[in-house]
Amino acid sequence: MKNSIKILIVEDDVVVAMGIKSELQKIGYKRIDMANSHHTAMRKIQEDAPDLILLDISLKGKKTGIDIAYEEEVFDKIPIIYITGLEESQIEKEILPTRPKYYLIKPIRYKELRVAVSLLLSDKMKIVDIGYNFSYDFADGTLLGARGLVHLGKKERFLLERLIEQKGETVSTSILEAKVWGSKPPKSESSLRTLVGNLRKKLKPKMIVNDVGFGYKLPLPKELS
Repeated sequence: MKNSIKILIVEDDVVVAMGIKSELQKIGYKRIDMANSHHTAMRKIQEDAPDLILLDISLKGKKTGIDIAYEEEVFDKIPIIYITGLEESQIEKEILPTRPKYYLIKPIRYKELRVAVSLLLSDKMKIVDIGYNFSYDFADGTLLGARGLVHLGKKERFLLERLIEQKGETVSTSILEAKVWGSKPPKSESSLRTLVGNLRKKLKPKMIVNDVGFGYKLPLPKELS
C-alpha cells in the first residue's frame, strides 16, 4: 500500500528536501516528488494530486508555502504537514488558519517526521501500533521501528500478524504453526521456537510472551509495564 502513496515535498533547501526524502524512503514510501517554488509545486499538484504535502513556508519566488495551502486544489483537500522555522506566535497567526494536520519545527527531528507521516496516512493503510515504538502495516507487510523499516521474512510476517490479530491473548502453538506453515507441518518441533526467537531479536524480547506448554502472545501495553 505504501507503494501507492504519493508525497510531495515542497522545500527550497535541497539538502533538507533530500534528507526528508531519504528518511521517508527508509520507512517504505517510494512515490516521493519534490518542488522548490509555488509554480513548480502547483504544477505537480495539478498533474498528480499527492496524498500528502510536506510544506515549507519560504520558497523560491514571491509566493510562499502558505499561498500553496490556500490554493483551491489544496485547501481542505490535501493534508499538509508544515516544516517551518517560524516562532510560535507566527505559527498561530499565519499557519493555523490554513488548517494543517501537523507542523514540524526546524531543525527537523526525523523521529517526529516518521510519526507524523505514519499517523496522518494511517487511514489509507491498516497500521497497528504494537508498542515500544513499533507499528505494523498489514497492507504491505512492513514493520516500522524507531530507526526505520525492520526487515521481516515471510514466516516472521505470518507469525507476527497472527499474534497482532489476537493481541493480549495466548495463541496456541498449533494455530501459529498452521498460520505459518499451512498444511505442510514444520520440519521439527523446535521450528516455531526458533522463529519466535528470531522475531524477538527484531522486536524487544519481552514483547512476545511464552505461555509454556500452550503458545505465545503479544501482551497488551499495561502488561508490559
